[in-house]
Amino acid sequence: MMNQAFLSKKSHIVALIVVLSLLTIFTSYLYYRYQTKNLRQSKQEELQAIAHLKLNQLMRWRQERSADAAVMSQRRFFLLRLDQWLRDRDNVKLSAAILEDLKMVQQAYNYESIVLSSVDSKLLLSSDDNLVHFDSLTNKKIKAAVDNGQITHSDFYYCNLENKIHYDVIAPLLNAGNRLIAVLILRSSPEEFVFPLMQSWPTPNKTAETLIVRQEGDSVLFLNNLRHLTDTALKLRFPLTAKEVPAVQAILGYQGIWGGKDYLAKDVLADIRPVPNTPWYMISKIDKSELFREFYVEIFYLIIFTILVIGTISAGLSFVYSSRQRNIYRRLWQSHQEFKTTLYSIGDAVITTDILGRIKYLNPVAEKLTGWREPSATGKALSKVFRIVNEETHNPVESPVERVLKEGVVVGLANHTLLISRDGKENPIADSGAPIKDENGKIVGVVLVFRDQTEEREAQKTLRESERKLSTLMSNLQGMVYFCLNDRDWTMKFVSQGLFGLTGYLPGELIENKVISYNELIHPEDQQYVWDAVQAALKTQSAYTIEYRIIARDKVVKWVWERGQGVFSADGELQGLEGFISDITERKRAEEQLAKYREQLEELVKARTEDLHEKIEKLDKSQKALLYMVEDLNKVSEELKKRRLELETTNKELESFSYSVSHDLRAPLRSIDGFSRFLQEGYADKLDEKGLHYLERVRAASQRMGRLIDDLLALSRTARKTMKWEPLNLSKLAEEVIAELREQDPDRDVETDIVDGKTVTGDAQLLKTVMENLLGNAWKFTKQRKKAKIVFGVVEKNREQQFFINDNGAGFDPNYADKLFTPFQRLHSAEEFPGTGIGLANVRRIISRHGGRVWAESDGSGKGATVYFVI
Repeated sequence: MMNQAFLSKKSHIVALIVVLSLLTIFTSYLYYRYQTKNLRQSKQEELQAIAHLKLNQLMRWRQERSADAAVMSQRRFFLLRLDQWLRDRDNVKLSAAILEDLKMVQQAYNYESIVLSSVDSKLLLSSDDNLVHFDSLTNKKIKAAVDNGQITHSDFYYCNLENKIHYDVIAPLLNAGNRLIAVLILRSSPEEFVFPLMQSWPTPNKTAETLIVRQEGDSVLFLNNLRHLTDTALKLRFPLTAKEVPAVQAILGYQGIWGGKDYLAKDVLADIRPVPNTPWYMISKIDKSELFREFYVEIFYLIIFTILVIGTISAGLSFVYSSRQRNIYRRLWQSHQEFKTTLYSIGDAVITTDILGRIKYLNPVAEKLTGWREPSATGKALSKVFRIVNEETHNPVESPVERVLKEGVVVGLANHTLLISRDGKENPIADSGAPIKDENGKIVGVVLVFRDQTEEREAQKTLRESERKLSTLMSNLQGMVYFCLNDRDWTMKFVSQGLFGLTGYLPGELIENKVISYNELIHPEDQQYVWDAVQAALKTQSAYTIEYRIIARDKVVKWVWERGQGVFSADGELQGLEGFISDITERKRAEEQLAKYREQLEELVKARTEDLHEKIEKLDKSQKALLYMVEDLNKVSEELKKRRLELETTNKELESFSYSVSHDLRAPLRSIDGFSRFLQEGYADKLDEKGLHYLERVRAASQRMGRLIDDLLALSRTARKTMKWEPLNLSKLAEEVIAELREQDPDRDVETDIVDGKTVTGDAQLLKTVMENLLGNAWKFTKQRKKAKIVFGVVEKNREQQFFINDNGAGFDPNYADKLFTPFQRLHSAEEFPGTGIGLANVRRIISRHGGRVWAESDGSGKGATVYFVI
């Protein structure tokens, strides 16, 4: 009634029109300010993104040139052929082959030409038949590359001989003796790739372009062709006093977004940034008139819109009184339609009731969950259609509608509620109810919203089961799994529950050194040893295996065995260390006891031997002395027999301990690998990429540890195996091993030379293990040779046959020759040449059991190796 009285007066309508018009104008002004700020920021970010893209494209192009030069300068076959030709330049076949190689690279990588120069800048060979000699600038760059011995880039320069702009990458070429023999020049035409690349723009435009400039004296020089001027590359200059030009600002050290005048004196917005490792600067710019053209159009439409709104308000209010009632009814009808449309399109189930709890509307989702169609349910009590019970007790649950009507607030169901549909099907649900109020705040009904939780419950159950399995896997390991930082405290970021059984500390007490750091648990005498061993492994990015002492919480000293490795990012940065630690105290005690038994036996033998010498000297003195000596000898024999039995018992106990250790280690390893595989196969879609990567690393580490255990057991069995002596043809055995290697790796082209008819006497099975290890190593360490060669032969030295296996593979530093036959000692990383470091230790043990010796020789890394052995 009050609104009708207000709108019945003309003055009120005029005042309302004025107020609304001012509000519209003010709102339009705020929108204008907001859009101006947002558009400017958006365009600047877009320009920066495009500039970043162009800079990356330019840097990638330079890096590709450098990479091509590096590859060409390190191709051994190419360098060998070039070195041969330089010594015999009349060899037409060699020069033709080199030229064909240069032209093939030129065509494959779109170079303008590829040229070979002598060290003193004389043209040797060129893929461009028209090139006769070099210009002075190229001669200077060749001399620079020769002087510093590194790949050198030229700048963009104009060649007066060819009337072209060039960009050269110059690389010195060294022969096998590391002597400089020639210079390689990869010549590119910037006008064919770089300049068009800079002119391209990822979005349609009329004025945008990218410029490359550098300082030359007291001016800035434009290096590439421009979009709006022709023939400007290496010609157009601006003085450094023209500070409104973005290119000048680049030389003066400015970086970022700059608004100024371009070379056509037009207002532009530019992104300025230096090009790393070059004297260049890159300017990505676009005319402001084009950049903000859409905004100007939008402002024009905003003004038109504001005028239309004001006109519409004026016209609308002029007729508002006469059409008020009709509009009210129309809005009510539209509101009703919108309500129904919204209700039926909601993804959750919705039921509305009146003040008495009778159903008015059901949407399709509610029909599906309750089993009732809307026409059948309308007018029925909610409790008849919406039947809910407790999931555990199946007792009826109070309807949320009743609580809403009583309390007048939004309420929700408790957890574990089931909805029983018309056909008896039970579905877990979550719901809430809210009051529907009229304009006076009086409750006129209730809206109930609920959803099916079946899939959500299944997902939660699956997740809990996955977490349980992973926790069980970690808890059952006989030791502790860890991830820590590479610092002096070995700061733990993760540690498994096995920590408690090993040290007496809970995982939470070590993580982030909360109570104690892991380094404090390491015995003080072993702390530096552990640090040095880990750091040495990290330098070669290889795994480390160490044994040391720790002090548990109860002050008991324990021996532990640790196997781990560094975790590196894609760019080679160390992220931390991960690995496994287990208790080997019992094994160490067994080893110490065995050593003690051996020492006692040696002392006893020494003492009895001295007694025997004394008795032998007195043998001629009396028969009685002889009898005493025989009696002592019998005692010694009995003592030796007793000690031998004790030693055999100890060896059996040690063998049993080795089997037990290997079994106890294999069992958790199989669990780790098995459960990890189950997680990969069954829950891959529920783990992110990082989780899958961790699982893959867990599986790889467990499999490597399994192989290591197998090799250790093989090494242990070698010392205990009963020797069966028989004649054996080593030459035939070598041929059999080589045949097996060729069958396993049929794609390898390896030349072999095996001496005929060389026989020895020994254990056939053990000597086959020797040949498999030595020939297998030769086969493995020549895999990077295009033409690999393996030789098995024999030489006569010092009246003995010295068998040898020679290869032209990776070789090794001769200073470390003694370490080759030590267990776990590797001179190459596992990623480059896989293995466990046990094979050569096994070879030495077998050769020693045959009464022989084995050693290795090499002239250095990359120069092959020779392993000798005498039986």
